Amino acid sequence: MRNYLNRLLWDKTLDKSSVVVKFISRSAVSDEGSFLGTQVLRVTRDGVVISVEGFEKFIPFTRITEIEENGRVVFSKKLGVYF
Repeated sequence: MRNYLNRLLWDKTLDKSSVVVKFISRSAVSDEGSFLGTQVLRVTRDGVVISVEGFEKFIPFTRITEIEENGRVVFSKKLGVYF
């Protein structure tokens, strides 16, 4: 997962706007949040830092549940899938 998120920062062939990352959100009513690949600012050892309305927000890897690229699941914690 970390390698894939790092690719968003350096791989020019990857369409960042087609990547949706779903995560467990403590502040959302539905307990689920999401962000686009275009919002990724940096990837750390423990998680990813995204831009939300001009502010930085840290999402730990343990809270990321699924990553989709062009509607195709490339990572799913629930299904144990990683492509």
